Amino acid sequence: MSEYSNDEEEKSPRNYDDQSIDDMQFSDKNQIDDRLETQNDEFSLNAEQQNMASGTELVNQRAMSEKTLGGYNSTRFSQMVEDLLQKYRIPHYGIMTSNTRFEVIQPALINNKYVTYHINGEDSLGQFDGKRRYNEFYQLRNILCVRWPGVFVPAIPPKKAVGNKDVKFIIERRYYLERFLKQISLQQNLLNSEEFRIFARPEFTGGNSDVQSQLLKLPKINYDEMGAKYIESFGLNEVQFKRIADRQQDYETKLLEFENFLRKLLLQYKALRKQLKGLAEIQDQAVQNQRDSTNDLYKSLRDMCEKTRNPFTSLYYWVKGEILDCNAFQEAIHQRSQLTLLIQKMSAKKLSQQNELDKLLGGKKSIRTFFKSSNEKQNYSITLQKQIDQTDKQIEGLISMGIVLDWHLGDFMMPTFKKDKIDNFSHILREMSSTEVENSNVGAMHWSKVLSNQNLKHF
Repeated sequence: MSEYSNDEEEKSPRNYDDQSIDDMQFSDKNQIDDRLETQNDEFSLNAEQQNMASGTELVNQRAMSEKTLGGYNSTRFSQMVEDLLQKYRIPHYGIMTSNTRFEVIQPALINNKYVTYHINGEDSLGQFDGKRRYNEFYQLRNILCVRWPGVFVPAIPPKKAVGNKDVKFIIERRYYLERFLKQISLQQNLLNSEEFRIFARPEFTGGNSDVQSQLLKLPKINYDEMGAKYIESFGLNEVQFKRIADRQQDYETKLLEFENFLRKLLLQYKALRKQLKGLAEIQDQAVQNQRDSTNDLYKSLRDMCEKTRNPFTSLYYWVKGEILDCNAFQEAIHQRSQLTLLIQKMSAKKLSQQNELDKLLGGKKSIRTFFKSSNEKQNYSITLQKQIDQTDKQIEGLISMGIVLDWHLGDFMMPTFKKDKIDNFSHILREMSSTEVENSNVGAMHWSKVLSNQNLKHF
């Protein structure tokens, strides 16, 4: 059986395929409070973006391929994981994951039931650390997408219904969770947000360590409040905001073009991932076949196999990470485009309310006012005016959010993203070339020993 899992899209036990936020049910076994179900119901998270990665594979190590949590006690599990992490560590690439102060380390088996990961980092309050479960990372990202719609929120590996206690899967999950934290550190608005502060310091923010319940108890934010929050958190003054607003059409054109580029790039990445999976398996099998030899003449060969590195492993990790990033960026652009639709929806709502009020003030009768008394009509007119004023504020907030997001995605995230991907590609090719050179040198040393073997002179 292949050591690399299939390249199928992994589905969460509960995934949010094309559901609006209003339809989401955060009903995990902890029976988390569902008060955020109605938060921003217009922002949907689509299936391709929620199931951001295909397959969850790791370095091909036969010694750990079929091991699961049930086969280890906590001490043995931790020691084995740490040994393998040190031996087969895959580096992070590019400026988006270069912050060395953020780590996810030491996967630990707790009560022989679940795994925690030790996190380290630093925000505006100073250093933080603690143990977090995957579900807490998962919940954090969902809440960030709900409360920061349109902002680039880095991806995490998707939930996995089957095989989620496989040791190789846990080690790979650690790698991509660390990648998530490093990318979060690039954005001060997310790093120092209320949501991330709960994740990093739950005892400080809520007096207890229950990250998930604290996140879900966060109050609903109106769009007018969101608009003000975006302007403040990105540090924009009135002059800067107006300058960005004047360029909004240009930003939207750039983002549309970039979205089309991402769509094509994803197709290429996924095709490359499939090819790399096959190449990595072939390379692993070739090395394993040589390692299994028991003839004394091949001791040097077995030694060579131990020193040989699979050049496709890092490349495979890299392309999976790039797919995660592209999907996360697509999600941000998708949510930004929904703002425009939501503004249109609210504008139509306001127009309907205004027409109803005009009829009422003009003495015209409607179905809603036909049987109302004079006092009831007066109260209804006051209610309508309040609703119109509130809708106005919501529209203004949405417009502000759109302006800030166009700048955030177009002037900050898009150039950073492009540079990161180009640098990553260059770096991974250099590393692969270097690995092949090292493997060739190891092979040359082995065959040199074989040629100098005295026993060969008898043949």
